[in-house]
Amino acid sequence: MRELLYRKISGEITEDIISGKLTEGARLPGVRELAEHWDASANTVLKALDELETGGYIRKTRGRGIFIEPRSSWSGIAEKRSRLELILHDLERPFNRLIVSAVEKAAADSGYKLSIRSSESAELGEGAAGIIVPYSVDATDGRTAAVNGSEAAAPVIYTGEFNPPHDFTGSYIVADTYGGFYRAAELLLAAGRERIAYIGSSDRLDDEPGWNAVRDLLVGTSFGFNREYSVSAGGLDPASGTAAMERLLINGEYPDAVICGNDILAAGVYKACRAIGLSIPDDLAVIGAGDQDIAPLLEPPLTSLKFPAVIMGLMAVNYLEAVETGKIAGIEILRARLDMELVVRGSALSGGRDEADYSDDGAHWL
Repeated sequence: MRELLYRKISGEITEDIISGKLTEGARLPGVRELAEHWDASANTVLKALDELETGGYIRKTRGRGIFIEPRSSWSGIAEKRSRLELILHDLERPFNRLIVSAVEKAAADSGYKLSIRSSESAELGEGAAGIIVPYSVDATDGRTAAVNGSEAAAPVIYTGEFNPPHDFTGSYIVADTYGGFYRAAELLLAAGRERIAYIGSSDRLDDEPGWNAVRDLLVGTSFGFNREYSVSAGGLDPASGTAAMERLLINGEYPDAVICGNDILAAGVYKACRAIGLSIPDDLAVIGAGDQDIAPLLEPPLTSLKFPAVIMGLMAVNYLEAVETGKIAGIEILRARLDMELVVRGSALSGGRDEADYSDDGAHWL
């Protein structure tokens, strides 16, 4: 913690110098005053001042004080690199497509070019300002190593639709996927649905936060959780969603609600319902995830969980830029978990209700 504090002190003073808030020749407060201001020890402040002096930002003069040096003396300002890397395992995953679009825009706005590479690429991060790695449940071991930065030549930040591996020690920005799917299931329970199914894309449903959220909520109900209503689609295309829905005929009846791991699978469920003769939402409520372009175009429009991809991309780029320009120390870890918005549309509504009848604050009907 002391290590982080001295870096924070030197970083903020550096930012004030670069921005012009502290001008050439200005005198800094003494060590005692700085220590009181930062609630730090004198040794911590002295370590921060030593770093600033090494970078050419200040000059310590015995008996006179600490002064800001002219810009020509600054050696600590590294030239900003022009490129970020995005390491992708699978561009077909809906979340990955969303994050690529968000990072491309954020990088361009910050003056960076974006290189998209695979985790198997050699010399990860060589010459780049930083690396952004979207993570998914089926990530390879090599990609996890890249996230941890053990094989990277630049700072790494992880963005994900799922939490990072338990042994992950670096920076990350993730969606609260579990919380989002839990609220989606609460919505269905509040609407009187009892036979709630889950269709995921992974072969390991136990690893999907969505499946875990649905299970945890239903276990506490009077009718309980039926594992037979859990199906792995085995793919990310509509046909996989259609086939998964057709397998959900249990003891002569279909579920009365389905939560899908993404909107593409949900589109396949729509097709299956038309063939089977089920009406959405009267016979079957459907909720997807991703809030992709297709969601409002389906009939009825699809209720979907919206991944905070735009803010993820912006936060990731801003973090790497701040590390590169010295605004924050590279050892400062960023860890953020962002809420998912439940966008309620006609596919989860019945009995004359509409979107105005629903509140996402605790997932309940008004």
